[in-house]
This record gives sequence, structure tokens and C-alpha cells, in this order.
Amino acid sequence: MIIQKNCNIGTVLLLLFEMTDADNNTILNSTNHFQEPWKELDVENGDKRIDIFISENVVDISRRQTQAMVLDGTVLVNGRRVKKNFMVQTGDRILILNSPVPKKWNVKPSTLNNLDIIYSDPAFIVINKPSKIPSTAKNPDDTSSIASMITARFPECSGIGNTGDGGLIHRLDTETSGLLIAARDTKTYDIFLQMQKSSHIKKYYKALVHGSFDTPVIFDMPLDTNEKNRRKVTVNLKGNKSVTHILDAEQHGAYSLLNVLIYKGFRHQIRVHLANDGFPICGDTLYNSSAKEGLERLFLHAFSLEFYHPHTGKELKLSTELPKELILHLNS
Repeated sequence: MIIQKNCNIGTVLLLLFEMTDADNNTILNSTNHFQEPWKELDVENGDKRIDIFISENVVDISRRQTQAMVLDGTVLVNGRRVKKNFMVQTGDRILILNSPVPKKWNVKPSTLNNLDIIYSDPAFIVINKPSKIPSTAKNPDDTSSIASMITARFPECSGIGNTGDGGLIHRLDTETSGLLIAARDTKTYDIFLQMQKSSHIKKYYKALVHGSFDTPVIFDMPLDTNEKNRRKVTVNLKGNKSVTHILDAEQHGAYSLLNVLIYKGFRHQIRVHLANDGFPICGDTLYNSSAKEGLERLFLHAFSLEFYHPHTGKELKLSTELPKELILHLNS
């Protein structure tokens, strides 16, 4: 490998000849051309997932970005490509060939402006997302998301947060309804992220499952994307730590309406934890093809949020009722 640095123009050019291992798997390829910055990390304290290690040790690289880089092959451990759940060990050397600098684009406002605003002040808003509408925009022309609707009403949210987020602090699955927080300025956004990281935002959900469910229960099962079907998530001992609290259950005939609490949410977390325990959420055909139960949507609703105001410190408890279609199904 030849590394050529040009400090005058602030770039790093890596000329990488094709290298293969004993199994003839390509390790490096001479066609790669990378820009600054690039990082070389020596692992002093190992036994940690590579995406977690990099996001904790490299400024301005999120875990999501790290996972994408690993999948793209721009992260090497001891000269080899690895999977995103690879566990680094003490003494490993990590080479980040290309620091992620994704092209930033602002969320395009939607022509629809029917946001259900639960709370609003100069720093942030809380909205009640209906089912069937995605939380974030997929590309610069996408106007079908909640982020686009937020941008139409609050233009200052357009470029806040990750690309496509429109200031959203967290997300809900497209099929899930309920409360979402969106920051109206970067300072507030950063404070909310730290609050979420330190488990200072309580997120309560209502979920309907078939059968009698004994509570309280705590699911502490790490999760990761299913490598064979990336639409799905699976329990994986090397995955992301994920904890779901089932606080209580209200019996409705042959069904149980669960009161659920999470602090941090991995994608599909509540759905996977319950399905793995033999209680798939009603309407969740992704994790149980027979779970439709007469529903046209997933019976999962983020009904309440509890946190302290990021600037005033005032305790806020915000809530919303179950959507009409879920109430009708519950009473049918």
C-alpha cells in the first residue's frame, strides 16, 4: 500500500493495489480514491462491536454512518473487510479509508399541512404521527414524510439533524402512530440527543397482543438487522443493547393491551421483543404472517412522552389518545 499525502490541498490520496487473502477474497483495490480525513485507530481496550468502537472514538461519526461505512468496505480491521457486528480485540488496527461526509440536503416541504401538534414552543414541537406515514424523508424530492410536513409548517426545521430528519429527535416505524419530538434549532437538537443517549426521555407505547400476558416483564435482548432479510430485525447477542419494559396489561377478551416503556429504541424493538416471546403485536405481518387479526395497520401507538424541558428544566408529560381505528378494533 502506498500512501501519498498532500498537505497543501488538505487531501489524502490512497493508492491501493489489489490484495487478496488466502481464500482469494479482495482486501484492497487499487481503484479506490479517498479524501481527507482518514483515521487509523489502535484498539487498546477490545471486545466491543466495531460500529460502537468507531462512533465512540471518532468525533462527528455516528453509529449509523459507521455501519454504512463497514458495509461499503471503507473500514478495514488488520487490512481486512469485516461485518458491522465484528468484535474488535485489543491490538487490532482499524483503518477508516473515507470519513463519511454525506451530501447534506434540506427536507422539502410537503403540500400537506395537517400536522397534529400536541405541544409547541420556540425550541421544539411534539406532533402526533398517524400510521402509514414515514417519519423521515428518503431523498431531496420526497414530500411524503412527517419531516416534510414539519418543514412546511416550521421551515427552520428543514436542515436540522441528520439528512432527511427535519429536526426529528427520534423516529417511529411507518406503521406505528404516536408522539415525535422535533427540534427547531441546532442547540436544542443536540441537547435532546444527549438526553436520549443518557435515557432521560421516557417513551410509552400501547401494544395489543393475542393471549394473556403476565406483567411486569423486562426484555433485555440485543438486536441487529437480519442479514438475510434487511427489512427485519433479529435478536443477536452481538447486536445493539435493547431493553423493553412491559409495565402492565389490560385484558380485552382473548387479547392483552400492553403498557410499554422504552428509553432508547432500536428499529422494530418492541415488535421483535414481543414476537420473540411468542406474542407478536396484532397487525404485525412482518414478524407473524397470521397476526393481521382484522387490522389494516400495526396495533402499536406511542401514546406518551416524559422528559424535562431542554432549556427551562420544567418536567413535561405529554400524551395522546389511541387513534380512532385502534379504539374501534379494541371495542369490536
